[in-house]
Amino acid sequence: MLPNQLDIGLKIGYNYYIMKKNITAIILISIVLAGGLPYVNSLHNPFIWDEEAIIVNNPIIKQWKYLTFLFKTNIFGGPIEAGGFYRPFYMLSFMADYHFWKLNPMGYHFFSIIFHILNAMLFYVFIIKLGLQKKIAWLASLLFALFPVNAEAVTLIAARVELITSFLLLACFILFLNGIKISRFYFLGSILLFILSIFTKESALLLPLIALIYTLIFLEKKEMRKTFSPLLTLISIVFIYGGLRILFLGSPFHRTLSLINEAAFIERVYTFPRILLTYIQLIVMPIVLKSEYHFVVHSFKDAYVLLGTPFLILLFTLINIFLKPRKYALFFSCWFLIGLAPYSNLIIPLHATLMEHWGYFSSMGFAALMSITFFKIKDGAASRRVKYAAVLIMASLMLFYALRIIERNREWNDPFTLYQKDVEKEPNSFLLHCNLGVEYFRRGMMEEARKEFIASNKACPGRGYDVAYNNLGVIYAREGRIPEAVSCYKQSIALNNYALAYANLAELYNNLRMHEDAVLVLKEGVKLYPLNDEIQHQLSAAHDGNEENK
Repeated sequence: MLPNQLDIGLKIGYNYYIMKKNITAIILISIVLAGGLPYVNSLHNPFIWDEEAIIVNNPIIKQWKYLTFLFKTNIFGGPIEAGGFYRPFYMLSFMADYHFWKLNPMGYHFFSIIFHILNAMLFYVFIIKLGLQKKIAWLASLLFALFPVNAEAVTLIAARVELITSFLLLACFILFLNGIKISRFYFLGSILLFILSIFTKESALLLPLIALIYTLIFLEKKEMRKTFSPLLTLISIVFIYGGLRILFLGSPFHRTLSLINEAAFIERVYTFPRILLTYIQLIVMPIVLKSEYHFVVHSFKDAYVLLGTPFLILLFTLINIFLKPRKYALFFSCWFLIGLAPYSNLIIPLHATLMEHWGYFSSMGFAALMSITFFKIKDGAASRRVKYAAVLIMASLMLFYALRIIERNREWNDPFTLYQKDVEKEPNSFLLHCNLGVEYFRRGMMEEARKEFIASNKACPGRGYDVAYNNLGVIYAREGRIPEAVSCYKQSIALNNYALAYANLAELYNNLRMHEDAVLVLKEGVKLYPLNDEIQHQLSAAHDGNEENK
């Protein structure tokens, strides 16, 4: 090769390298913007819903000396129960947040947005490692970042558990792939991340199933042998964790408060197609978004069973026939379905039939299917007009998604407006009725608050909702209706050992100079909530009162 030809070759190679590097930078910047810009207006949103109990009034996250308590209590700082939320690594994120931001919600929101962006970027890397084209990975990541159904997971700080779990699972899977393609050393990192993920949320236990399906679909026999040991380790961790949890906490088949829990097993089977169809509709065309969904399909003759089930079968059959290579369509279909399996209510009924943030991880699989379908249509079109139309439709859809996220963030900005609107959409939610009652109470609208707390107890399956009973007790105590207040506090304690009910009942007794009764109540409260400031304060007041009486 002549010197001039060599120079030209080097220049071409260098220019190609720069262009390729610039394209990667543009892709990553666009993912950052898609994952971040629509959520900027959520930065000033206040603490809302469970965040008051998990963050604002939780003493455990406020001092590093209580770090070990994260592993000994549930997310509300109470005793760990069989069906309780045992998620120490999730709570560690709030402990870190409090260290930096104290009780400024902006910092917590910023941290959640960063996690969402990282998940979109990791998802892009993951799809590339699977062997799909960059353009497919790019669009899938943008769609995932912009799905309005995921707004709750990002905007509601308490729903951050989905962000952290998804981050750990994606990173775990990427290391698993590196272990197959590069070095077995990566398998160790994958196993460690998996352990962290199950201490973040229990749904992470299904990752080995997705990894097994990947192995069966994508790998040749020689590569399969490499995955035998790490897969066996991951599956063993699932059984060890499950066994220890049952041993120390009891059966996970606990009774929870929800319509779906009251349904017979066959009714939950009938309801499953509606759950899947609702998630698909919320992902693709999220016209109406709300905090909770409570519904039960009671009959085989229901349209969701008779028409919905054949539609779902046809949809995923066409996806796996139409999209090629079929292995990607099959894998991401399994990703979507397995991701929703913990929320099917078939085995363990949950506290709602459906919640939007539960679909966060599984929505990645659907984003990939949408991206593959888009490029199948666009690249296969013979006419330029069809190609341009496809691009225009996709761009318009993503713009709609971004605007829908911004709109939903505004609703989350005002708890009073949010609860009012959402309780109209979902009148069966006892939680929304109770939350709206609290907002009325804070505005001094006692009669409206009372009505909502009563409505909460009526909507709640079983004997009522512990928090609503406690809140009713506060209203009765203010009105001087002492017997009714005492009854409500005791009912709250009997239902679920609500921490504030212990403190409120003891305060009532202390005000009545019934200090011995206050001490008896608080002895039980202190055992369950040893770090609760209100309980400790009332216990001190009760002891002081006893000393004065002497």
